[in-house]
This record gives sequence, C-alpha cells and structure tokens, in this order.
Amino acid sequence: MKKMKLAVVFTAFVSVFGLSSCLDSGESGPQTANLMVTVGNHMGIPVFYPDCMPGYTLDPSAVDLSQYGISSSARRALITYTLVEGQPEDAKNLKINLVAGGCVEIKPMHISENPDTFDTKGYISAIKKFEYVQPFYPYYPVYPKIYAENGFLTIGFSYAADKVGSFGLMPDRVSNDTLYLDLRAKTEGSSREGIHWMTYALDGQAYNEVQPVKDDSIRITVQAKSSLEPAVEEKTISVTTAYKKY
Repeated sequence: MKKMKLAVVFTAFVSVFGLSSCLDSGESGPQTANLMVTVGNHMGIPVFYPDCMPGYTLDPSAVDLSQYGISSSARRALITYTLVEGQPEDAKNLKINLVAGGCVEIKPMHISENPDTFDTKGYISAIKKFEYVQPFYPYYPVYPKIYAENGFLTIGFSYAADKVGSFGLMPDRVSNDTLYLDLRAKTEGSSREGIHWMTYALDGQAYNEVQPVKDDSIRITVQAKSSLEPAVEEKTISVTTAYKKY
C-alpha cells in the first residue's frame, strides 16, 4: 500500500498537532497504523470513531471483535490496523483490517462521586505535570494532554512514586458551564518516575449538573496538587478542554 493512501487518516493529527505518524516502515505491502478509538455499533456491525479525528469512521472487516481482544460490550480500544486497498484518498468512512495481537480493549474509569472513598492521607502528591497522551509509546500518534470526545474524557500526566496504589478523578465543583475535577494519586515514595494516561466516562451527578451557555459546549478542567517532597509547598496545576455536550 502506498504511503499516500495511509497518510489521509492522519491529516487531522498533522494539521492540528503538527505530528507525523511513523507510517513508512521501509517495507512494501500494507503498513500498519495505531489509533485510540471509541467503539460503536450500527445495526449489529461494529464501527470505530477515532480520537481527535472528527468526521472519520473506521469499519473493521471483522464483525466478531473478540478474536482481537475486544469484547462485544467494549466502549474504548487501542487498535492496530491496515487500510483496505482501493479506497478514495479523500474518504472519511474507511474500511480497515485489524492486526491480530495489536489491539486491546480499554475499560473506562468512572468519576468518583464520593471523595471520601479515595483516602490519600499519609501519601504525598506524586503528580508532576500533565503530559501528552501517547498510548503506543514510543510510537505515534500522540494526543493532547486532555481531550473529551464521544462521551469520554482522556488525560495524560507524569508522576514520581516508589509504589502506585491508584489514581482517581473526582468532582471539585461546577461553575456556570465549567466542570472542575480533582486528579488524585495514592502513592508511596518518589524515587521512580512514570507517565500514565486514563480514560473516564463522562457521566454522574456533577457532569449532569454542568450546563452549556453557548454552542452546546461545556468546559472541563482537571486540576491536581503537584509536590514531590512533603516539605515543599504543593502547587495546583490544571488543564482544560471543551466538550460539545449536546
């Protein structure tokens, strides 16, 4: 498959984020690509909605996705695929073949409605900063630090810890058209560093309370206390994205 045929899929990444997709492996024949997607269903047939590529849909040739590690109830997934030959270069509804062993189902987390269930007492805040989401590290594509699409919120961040207990996202407040969420980490120590990303379902009481004031859009701000030493004063860091709620 010619590189030009695959490149159309990544037009959104190149134009918005200035990124390339490392498509050219130097070998002839079909070339693989990777994407994070929302899994949909149209009259019993699976369909993928790729992240950060509005207007594009991907139709897998396989009706049963379980052979690729994606269950029938899956809502999110990481996929590796090749494009079916002979499609128009300007097509936005693309037929694909999934690559066995290159796909994995993502199980979205839920925003906690009860902060008391996430007790961080005795633990220091290990969040360092918000990072670009790169699920196929060290390969492309790279996604924004925070974005919301198709009913899901995805965030990326780095941390320092000897031991990670869990990460949690919970409501802080709703102000006009903005939902404020707290990112918390339950960790011990700070000698090891890592990068993590998480996908959350946009649901729950706090999400339902926030109402758009124009264009059916709301703003979602994720904030975190950032400090790597108990003696150092914590600072609040944050990232914000817009989401078309209706």
